[in-house]
Amino acid sequence: MAGPIPMPIEKQKKLGNPNHKSKIKLNFFNETKLASSAPNNLGEEGKRVWTTVVTFAHWIGPTDAFTLELLATYADRRRKIQEEVLIEGEVLTGQNGGKYLNPKTTLLISLDEKTIKLFSLLGLTPTDRTRLGINSVDSKMVQNGPYPEGSKLQKLKEKYDQSREI
Repeated sequence: MAGPIPMPIEKQKKLGNPNHKSKIKLNFFNETKLASSAPNNLGEEGKRVWTTVVTFAHWIGPTDAFTLELLATYADRRRKIQEEVLIEGEVLTGQNGGKYLNPKTTLLISLDEKTIKLFSLLGLTPTDRTRLGINSVDSKMVQNGPYPEGSKLQKLKEKYDQSREI
């Protein structure tokens, strides 16, 4: 095992900032929301994904619009390719009578992998929601914001609001 032994979080909190490393202050909590209407270039499936994410993922903001649009575009492509695979079949027959996997099936698998990465980037997987401190089942929402009470996002917002008052 290389490197120093990790220090427990409790001890790190007690020490504070002994090395006096500068902390970057960023405005994470812009109160503007992402437009609920999906871009016109999206198909039916893409618009459904856009609307669902904007409606239920309150932590997603305008800076995530491009990533969300890409996710919605992938949803449209996936639907189109999936319909083509259903028509053509997953296994095709070659000129010599040999069977082979439809290349569009491989394309679907690749598209699914990319989609999962985008879900993760937007905090839409259970693991990523846990890292953000968001419980999708929890209905207790903070009155003045879309952040669940006691979540990491709520604590960061409170800390940011306090630093603005000074």
